[in-house]
Parts: sequence; C-alpha cells; structure tokens
Amino acid sequence: MSFIEIANLYKYYGTEQNRVIALENINLNIEEGEFVVILGSSGAGKTTFLNILGGMDRLSEGTFSVGGEKLENLNNKQLSAFRRNKIGFVFQFYNLMPNLTALENVRLAESVSSNAIDSRDALDMVGLKDRMNNFPAQLSGGEQQRVSIARAVVKNPSLLLCDEPTGALDSKTGISVLKMLRKINREQNKTTVIVTHNSSIAEIATRVVRIQDGKIVSNTVNVAPKSVEELVW
Repeated sequence: MSFIEIANLYKYYGTEQNRVIALENINLNIEEGEFVVILGSSGAGKTTFLNILGGMDRLSEGTFSVGGEKLENLNNKQLSAFRRNKIGFVFQFYNLMPNLTALENVRLAESVSSNAIDSRDALDMVGLKDRMNNFPAQLSGGEQQRVSIARAVVKNPSLLLCDEPTGALDSKTGISVLKMLRKINREQNKTTVIVTHNSSIAEIATRVVRIQDGKIVSNTVNVAPKSVEELVW
C-alpha cells in the first residue's frame, strides 16, 4: 500500500445543471518519504487538490487515503483531528500572528498536536535558534517563512503540504527555503508535497505531477533529482 492513494477523485461545485468541475478523475499514488512537486498554472486545480490532501476541503467523488486512513467518509470532527495531528501546512504568505514572537507562533501549533516536538527544537531545526524572541516585523521574509516551516514541523506531521512556499520570496531566499524543506524531507523522512507554478522547482523533486484544467496530464518519477544549490530561476 502506498502512503497516499487517490482513485477516481472528482471535485465539483454547484448543481448538476450548473456544475463546475475543479478536479476530474484524479488517480495518484505517493510513497512515504517522497518529495513531490505539483505543477500547474493559476486555475489549474493544484491548490484545490492540495486542500483535499490536507483535509481542508472534501472530494465530491472517489476514494482517498493517507497512511492507510480513508478520508472520504470522515466527519468534520475526524477531519479536524486529521489536520491537527497528521498535516503540516506551509503557505505562500506566512500567516504569522504579528503580536506574537517566533517562539510563541510555533507554540500555538505545538499546543494543538498530540505528537508535537518542542518548539525550540523546531526553530533550531530551521536555523532560527537566535531569533526565537523576535516578532515577525523584526524578521526578513525568508526568516518569516522559516518560522512558518517550524510551525508546520513542530506538530511532527506525517505529511508536509506547501502551497507556493517561495512565491513571495526572491530567488536567493527561495532557494534557502527549499533547501530547508528538502533537508527536513530527507533527514526526517517527511512525505512532502509542494504546489507551485515554478517549473524550476520540479528539478529537485523525486516525483513531478502536472495538472492542467483539473486533470493530471503527467506523473513522472525523477530518477536523478538536482540538488537545491543547482537551481536557477
């Protein structure tokens, strides 16, 4: 059994007469510890797909499991527990609480997870040991994104989901963030899925999935991924 198994997944909105199909017949298996990049242009359906993966949205048809847990029939309380304990989210815009320090932001996530690691260890992991008591306004964009990564990994999730994690960063800072995500993926065997429109990032992935008009148009295993240091965009 694969870590993630998705079969015949559909997501649509509206009534049958005015139905808008966001995702159509998605079939995908992802193995534990993979570093997956989901590529697609704006409106392709990649963020909708990520939201379903993370339990923030529900599929309309099909089957979907993570780590052997079937998700399509979970109620709202069960989905909330799944998000809280199994999923770490990293967003394009860091979504930090401006009136809390880096450490306090991460501790918020630590407090809701049943399997969390220590917040100080999470910040140390992303290279912010000496910036724990700084507020977001006192941190650079790259440092704020590192705090958001620490906030995601402090829960000790089995699945790390990243929505355009470098979209608000310059290329140099973006590469440093990707290096951090790849390091966590390798050293902790965290299954990692990154959604992006930046095709350069696909070069470091172990698997590249391209989505267009709500459909998977290619699913390729990268047998020789580049190192993050080799990226240019």
